[in-house]
Amino acid sequence: MDFNIDDIPALDFIVKQCLLKGQIDINGFLNSEFAEKQEVDGLEFIVREQAIDEFVRLLNILEKTGVCERHITKQGQSTHKNDNTYSFQRKGGFTTLYKEHQKEKERIELEYRKTKVDLDLAEKTLKEFPITKFLAWGGFIIAFLLLLKEIYSILT
Repeated sequence: MDFNIDDIPALDFIVKQCLLKGQIDINGFLNSEFAEKQEVDGLEFIVREQAIDEFVRLLNILEKTGVCERHITKQGQSTHKNDNTYSFQRKGGFTTLYKEHQKEKERIELEYRKTKVDLDLAEKTLKEFPITKFLAWGGFIIAFLLLLKEIYSILT
């Protein structure tokens, strides 16, 4: 997963803009609350290069998940809605996707711990196997000797 929980609002904003307007470009992102701003002498400025880098990073995430289509032109990059955009947002957007990834991550971690416990038990079983085998043979020999004794006592 290429995104974290802090990226979800910006990603969902881009998806929403794609659905409302059909597309969003860097100007739409710069006008949003998600473009990083710096304060100098009490005035807020958008750091354009950082905002562009962030927008491109978010577009990469959208493209990898197949939610939107990226378009590159002379004016810059933009993203457009595709056949998956509406259904993705209807299913809960990136919040739901993040939760699903977290559940999958927990399941894999649980499976890993289970496998580790199984391995430890198998090693312990293999370690104790010779002792158990020796005791079983000892019990078999004693039982066989007692059988012979009973047969002898019946015959005499």
